Amino acid sequence: MEEGLHFLDIFTDQEIKDKLSELISATETIAKREPVVGFHKKFYIPGLIGVFQLSSVESKMSKFANEKFYNDLSYYDFADWIIGESHDIAEKHINNKPQFEDDMESYDTQSKGIIHAFNVIMETWAACCPEVATHCNLKYTENTTISPVGMVYKALQANLKDLGYPQSMDSVPNNMKSFKEGTKDFFYMIAGYIINVLLLGAVFGILGAIFG
Repeated sequence: MEEGLHFLDIFTDQEIKDKLSELISATETIAKREPVVGFHKKFYIPGLIGVFQLSSVESKMSKFANEKFYNDLSYYDFADWIIGESHDIAEKHINNKPQFEDDMESYDTQSKGIIHAFNVIMETWAACCPEVATHCNLKYTENTTISPVGMVYKALQANLKDLGYPQSMDSVPNNMKSFKEGTKDFFYMIAGYIINVLLLGAVFGILGAIFG
């Protein structure tokens, strides 16, 4: 907590300091949580049974995501809170910009501090349950879906753009990249599911050729 308090010393606006202090406190609290993992099955049976398996997994993840996570906030609510706070803090900071006409270096330092604080809380939140955070189940465009952590990241890009938040996907925070790496097992599982379907088709094809 001492490091967090030292970080707040670079800010002059009390409202922003108070909001960032709450952000830091929330980050430290959820960082102590044991990560929740193991929702996905090690093997998904091809066909209709596999569909039911995946549906069951998604139901369990949804149940977790809507349970109390921090104070009265659920895991999903916490993501919305991060997004809302990023909007409010950025707006307040930008409104204060005229006060920094003779000291733009301090303004830029504070901007970088705000960006850092939100990246840290986003990464910490996602690490609490990476399977839920990286599961692409939210509608993003008409033909695409996005994960909850992807939604938070895109919102931070938009809300903190004028503070200098990187707009390229190449700038995704390192920890968030590790979450994406962590989903490889899930994609391998889906690939195995598809391969099994093809193998079953091949087997039935051979049996049909032999006994047909």
